[in-house]
Amino acid sequence: MISIQELTFQGMELMAAPYLTFEVWICVTLLNFLQTYSYSCLAGKLGLRLRRPYQYRGNPARVVIGKGVKC
Repeated sequence: MISIQELTFQGMELMAAPYLTFEVWICVTLLNFLQTYSYSCLAGKLGLRLRRPYQYRGNPARVVIGKGVKC
């Protein structure tokens, strides 16, 4: 896990040397999106799992799966 501040700082360090402004910021944006989206999907799946009622051994039909993030 890397913070947005650290990712931005590293992007500015890379941008200073070769003067590739747009390429660096596009990469920083994509990395930030991928990190945020993956954590969002994991949180959605965890939320689904925590919303499920406890399963009873004799009656598996009582398990209700709620709606959530589809990843």
